[in-house]
Amino acid sequence: MSPLTIYKASAGSGKTFALTLAYLKLLYTIPGIYRHILAVTFTNKAAGEMKQRILGCLHCLSRPDERGCEEELKQLKEATGQDEAHIRERAGDLLNEILNDYSGFSVGTIDKFFQSVIRAFTHEIGIQPGYNLELDHRRVLSLAVDSLFQDIGNQPELQKWLIRYAMERMENSLSWDFRREMIQLGEQLFKESFQELFLHNDFASLGKSELDLFLADLRKLEAQARQGMIAAATQALDQMAKQGVTPEEFKGAGKSPATLFVAARGGKDIDFTASKIAALEQSDKWLKKDAPVAMENLTTDSLLPLLNQIYAHQETLNTIAAVRGNFYTLGILGDIREYVQNYTSERNLFLIADSGRFLRGIIGRNQVPFVYERTGNRFSHIMLDEFQDTSLFQYDNFRPLLDNSLAAGEQSLVVGDVKQSIYRWRNSDWKILASELESDFAHQEVHVLALKENYRSREQVVRFNNSVFQLSSRLLSEIIEKELHASSAHKQEADMEVNRFRSAWKDVVQQIP
Repeated sequence: MSPLTIYKASAGSGKTFALTLAYLKLLYTIPGIYRHILAVTFTNKAAGEMKQRILGCLHCLSRPDERGCEEELKQLKEATGQDEAHIRERAGDLLNEILNDYSGFSVGTIDKFFQSVIRAFTHEIGIQPGYNLELDHRRVLSLAVDSLFQDIGNQPELQKWLIRYAMERMENSLSWDFRREMIQLGEQLFKESFQELFLHNDFASLGKSELDLFLADLRKLEAQARQGMIAAATQALDQMAKQGVTPEEFKGAGKSPATLFVAARGGKDIDFTASKIAALEQSDKWLKKDAPVAMENLTTDSLLPLLNQIYAHQETLNTIAAVRGNFYTLGILGDIREYVQNYTSERNLFLIADSGRFLRGIIGRNQVPFVYERTGNRFSHIMLDEFQDTSLFQYDNFRPLLDNSLAAGEQSLVVGDVKQSIYRWRNSDWKILASELESDFAHQEVHVLALKENYRSREQVVRFNNSVFQLSSRLLSEIIEKELHASSAHKQEADMEVNRFRSAWKDVVQQIP
């Protein structure tokens, strides 16, 4: 079984060299293989650098009088068992072969590859051939919202929703001008977490009649939560009264956890700070050192469970408040989507932000060989650079290609560094490289290699970076652990996230060559 090799490479550690060398080894061992290698990265600049390194190395190897590729020559001699003269002669032949068939040299950006697949399936996904690619979805969204406002006089139902939303904002002392908020909400249309919910274009749940029913249920749930809070608080205060105890007699006096029952009985929202959350489980946050046994029993047997009930009800109320804060804009999200679609359809535009969603539908419904057949390419080796910037949809689209390659006995390569994950604004998820990739391909042979030496920076810079990253990763993990354990997350889930973060940063120390 051929392996999936994962290089975890910090800045300056030679990841481009490693990827170039892996590409060259394939060129030298399998004739014509360049037509069946897909090497992708995220930017045109990085793709250009990758092409330049591969072609530049072949040019250097083909000329005995040129220097600069001694390490590549050494590695190729070891990998192929061929002598220097044969490798140099073969380098010239490979360079001519690629340059005369440059369209078959598939080294480019991830977006370029996705577009090549989408163009082969335009009929199936319902877009016109020859579409124009639109990079700036924010501009399209802003224009769509402007068109929505211009047409508001012709849509009484939408007009009613917008008026209700404006009135609610003014009641909360906010500006009635909510165009910016609508655009911000419209951004959800291009986030993968939202697109995942509507992968099959089922926007019926965003219909205004359905949302009116949902709002009625929301108000009913809010009333039940509020009543539950008041009932739990009343029960707690009654039990304290029976014991002849007042909330101020507990530890902290007027700021004791027991005073929360007074606020809750009055129908007020409770702000559960970190110390108040700790009081949900720790009786020592309630009791003074000389507290009588009866007071201890009252606290552990009755007051702690009742405060936990209030906390659960407050969580429900906080969730309802968050939903209601975006409720009326949510009601017009379907309208925004419709106007975006009309704008792109009228101008035969395809938003690059939609590529992952459309491609997921294509690859998810078809066998990988059929996808290759339609695109006119068949890739047996996959090389993915800057993998830390991969989004969930992009990963879901590449995973079948990787699996198909490995199942056929071919090699594939992934290179990345979670510390350099900078494409969060494009839905990137560092956790894919940190843990999910290895887990998903556990059934295959996976080799994980860390490139630890820094060939780019001086010794002082490397030592400084090592100190900073070691200290910052430790401090961050402590902060994350503290915040997760103080949140409503289950301890097991919190520990798993903390361990994943620590594991991702365990190779931060670079060595000096």
